[in-house]
Amino acid sequence: MGKRQYADVDSDKKRQSKIKKCESSTSSTLGVRLCGMQVYQIDSRRYKFTDKYRGRVLNTEEFCSSLVQYFDNGSTQRFDVISGIIEQLEALHGIISSLVKYRFYGGSLLIVYDGSVNSKCIDVRMIDFAHTISAKTNNDESSMCHSGPDEGYLHGLESLIRIFRDIFNNDGKNTVGIEPEN
Repeated sequence: MGKRQYADVDSDKKRQSKIKKCESSTSSTLGVRLCGMQVYQIDSRRYKFTDKYRGRVLNTEEFCSSLVQYFDNGSTQRFDVISGIIEQLEALHGIISSLVKYRFYGGSLLIVYDGSVNSKCIDVRMIDFAHTISAKTNNDESSMCHSGPDEGYLHGLESLIRIFRDIFNNDGKNTVGIEPEN
């Protein structure tokens, strides 16, 4: 999540590596990239996996298509759960907007839903907090000074909300061409 993945304490080599990954992926435009996905395929009784390496090379269109695929379990398409995911993303957006002293560099979102036909069980969670930092307090020179909410993370949430709305409103069709708002 976010347009920046490196921590203030990362070495120059690690920082440059993370900057390069962001610039060559949807992190730079959407503020989010796919780092993994698994969907149980009912018809084949197997899991379909997408890993972080695939996520690094997806363009915006492929990213959106991957999200559509996440709701297709081979038997049914579970686009009905998306409204609940949007609600949870909007609630998270409100919380992050109010946190003016925190940055969530390199953090991830975990989105889980039950693929059963009548289940409305969904969960959206922030995970991977290793590089979360807060603003300088009490003249603590070891912390970087930040003010305002984490705009990069919020941009990623806004992109996801916009994409999920499009998927939901179009029942998984015509999600191609979603461009980030600047």
